Amino acid sequence: RGEGKGGVVEISSLVKLEEFRGKPLLGSAYLFHKSDKSLSYRLALRMQDGTLLSLQHPGHVTWQREEALATIVTLQMLDLPAGESEITESFVSLAQTERNPIKLAVKRLQLQAMLAKEFLYSLQAHGLASLLRRQDSSVLVRDQFSTRKLLVAATNTGKLYGLDSTSGDVVWQSYFPWLRPLSNGKMLLYFLRSASHPPHPPLAALIGTSKLPGCDGSMLLIFNPLTFDPQDLEQHCIPSVLQAVLLPMFDSTHSRILVTVSNNMQVGLYPATPEVHSLLSALTQQLFLFLADSSASLVSGYQLEVELAGSLVVSPVWQLQLPTDSERILSITTKPPNEHVNSQGRVKTDRSVQYKYLNPHLFAMVTESTDSTKPFISVYLVDAVTGSVIHHTTHRLATGPVSITHSENWIVYHYYNSKLRRYELAVLEIHESSSNLTHSLWSSLTPPPPPEVTSQAYTFGSALSALTTTQTMRGITHKAILLGLHSGHIASIPKHILDPRRQLHATDEMREEGLPPYIPDIAVKPVHFINYNQTVTRLRDIYTAPSGLESTSLVLACGLDLYFTRVVPSKQFDLLPEDFDFTLVAAVVGALVAATFVLSRLSRRKLLKLIWK
Repeated sequence: RGEGKGGVVEISSLVKLEEFRGKPLLGSAYLFHKSDKSLSYRLALRMQDGTLLSLQHPGHVTWQREEALATIVTLQMLDLPAGESEITESFVSLAQTERNPIKLAVKRLQLQAMLAKEFLYSLQAHGLASLLRRQDSSVLVRDQFSTRKLLVAATNTGKLYGLDSTSGDVVWQSYFPWLRPLSNGKMLLYFLRSASHPPHPPLAALIGTSKLPGCDGSMLLIFNPLTFDPQDLEQHCIPSVLQAVLLPMFDSTHSRILVTVSNNMQVGLYPATPEVHSLLSALTQQLFLFLADSSASLVSGYQLEVELAGSLVVSPVWQLQLPTDSERILSITTKPPNEHVNSQGRVKTDRSVQYKYLNPHLFAMVTESTDSTKPFISVYLVDAVTGSVIHHTTHRLATGPVSITHSENWIVYHYYNSKLRRYELAVLEIHESSSNLTHSLWSSLTPPPPPEVTSQAYTFGSALSALTTTQTMRGITHKAILLGLHSGHIASIPKHILDPRRQLHATDEMREEGLPPYIPDIAVKPVHFINYNQTVTRLRDIYTAPSGLESTSLVLACGLDLYFTRVVPSKQFDLLPEDFDFTLVAAVVGALVAATFVLSRLSRRKLLKLIWK
């Protein structure tokens, strides 16, 4: 309503918005006169899902901003399906289950023959233009080096997104106004099935707190992360979840098994089929998990068992009770679930091998003092199967916040030294105590002797918002430590810089291995910033994933902004540079072939003359 030529003028228009936006929560209108003196308006709306809309008479949406992306609490990167044909996808699915090399070789030859036939048909139908056709970017298919991913994210407002990593476009979105994070401020997101198992679609599971009437607890959502068809959405109301574990086993549909443990120690299972129950019955003595209660400073280990009636239960195995009057749990970190370790050890200068302590059940727990007058930070390395404390270290007069990352046989963490009033980075490396590795499969029930732990600390000039490490497809590439600074920059530091074997004076062993002398300060230079001059405001989390290139790791930084990039910690050793001289190489190869052909004819003529003499 506004003042017009004839007095008060009312303007009304009907605007139809998407259902996944929710209801308008806040609005602000601006009235103005157009060039023809007619009254018009502009309206800004904040929707229930966090979207900010701008409307203009007669109800057109001029622009919209997905502000809910600033509140991402969990994210995973999904590998897209292969775009060549269903033949390729079927071979990929077979290769992940078939272990007979002869059958795989025969299948590979059949695949190459069928792909050649498809290429000839395409060449006959479209001519040479088929070789120059570009792939449609709107179709979600894998690129040549699998650097294109689908980013599946959940926000604390209950909004789910599917984002294209190449362009940042929203592929799909859905809103659940009754879905909220768990008590730790996070949601649990798992990929039960990848996109490499046609005709079965990819499958994802999301666990969050339910505010739905009649469902007092947690909500388990099962959906297709590639398309998110609401008709295929499954909603399961379950008791409040304390822990969820994705088991390393598959059913006949190539789906992994998800186990949940609620606050009343009730065990949930998805998919809850007779086939899955039979699989768990065969492995029931080998499945362990742990729960942490930060308020009681208690960590408990459990074993998954099957009762006579067929139901799943957890039985307590061990408990690690910390003194509640002096210590509380800050965080618990495990290794990345899909991490690949290429080398089991390090060859020393005397040609002996120092083997890594690769305990897959190891987790790192950080605690802090409850007495502000005597602050300290403690780091525990605990075996989740037996509850054994493998290593324990304490930093006196140190406080949080503590950022920590755990990979292979090492741990890097960041804390504040309140005595010297500076930030510090510390590294722990764990190796086998014996130089003779006699076990090929790890068993926590029959562990090797206690490992050797080496540590070192460095000064660091900034507080951190996030700390993680890069991931690659086979683990051959050297690791890089990614540090999210409060300034919004993301620094990449090679892991060998944080090697605890560095000494003040370089030794012959250090020179042979290329280790620099120990310098207590880690200097972060502008060349270390992987986001260059693009800062990420209020940076909270950094997510990494491998690509199809062993040299390349994918990185996504989340805050008020989203920043996606690729990093190459060991340079791009598996890809030819763009300025590679293919013409020269082709000319040299052609000349060698021609020379070989000419010289072979001359050699035969000379041999014939020698025979006739």
